[in-house]
Parts: sequence; C-alpha cells; structure tokens
Amino acid sequence: MSLMPMLIGGDFDGDTVVIPEITAEQFSQHSGKDPEVYSGARFGSDGNVYRRQRHNAVWSRVATWLVKGSAGDYQLKRTTTDTLTTDSGSGGDWVAMSSNLDYDVQYLSSSTGSITADVTFEISNDSSTTIAGPRVYSFSASFNAGRPG
Repeated sequence: MSLMPMLIGGDFDGDTVVIPEITAEQFSQHSGKDPEVYSGARFGSDGNVYRRQRHNAVWSRVATWLVKGSAGDYQLKRTTTDTLTTDSGSGGDWVAMSSNLDYDVQYLSSSTGSITADVTFEISNDSSTTIAGPRVYSFSASFNAGRPG
C-alpha cells in the first residue's frame, strides 16, 4: 500500500489530480514584530501545493496536487467574494496550470489588524468539467503590534 494517498488526503484509484485538504490553521499567519504578513497558496507547475510563509513571503511545499500526468494538461479555477492581493486568475475563469499560480492576501500595515479570504478551487482537464474539488482554502494574515512572533 502506498503512503502517498494517506499523506495528501486522497484515494487516487484512477485520479490524476487532487486538491489536498489544507487546514485554515496551516494558512493562518500572525506576527507581532514584522508588519508585513502573508498568507496564501501556490499551485506549482511542478505538481505541488505551497503555502506562503509569514514574514518573508517565501513559499514552502505542503502537499501534492498532480498525481500523474503533466501540469499543462489541467486548468484551475478559483472563486471568492473576498479581495486577494495576488491573484493568478480572474474569478470564474479557468487558468492553465502550466505555470505557477499564486493566490494570497497580504497585511502590510504597521497598525494592528488583519485580512482574510476564503477561496474555492477546482481543477479541470477540459475547462468545463470539474475533476478535483471544489475545495475551500482559508487565508488569514494579521499583525498585532507588541505580540510575540
């Protein structure tokens, strides 16, 4: 038995793509000293999902979306009623996954506060039929002056 389905939360008998479950806690980013806080997801053209790091805006791998095949064979659609700081595709449109697709919120103020977004993702192989998802990712970036971290 392969560990891969257990690790990314899927059973892929016949599946070629999945949108892995990533909890809101994994996307929740808080700071008390650096007022630039990032929270978001990247669907990498390498077949991995990344999350945005808190202060330095670096991406770290958290899961795999491409089980088999080529990223260029798929499209991603996102829907949200919230405002994203970085948005690799307009809402409701399918975007080719042959390049990195970034979606995030950024809290860039020295005043205490936060920004959030709930984003629903779907993957298709023909720009009309969803084959993975929908899955909601909840992004949260906050700054609390004086709070540790």
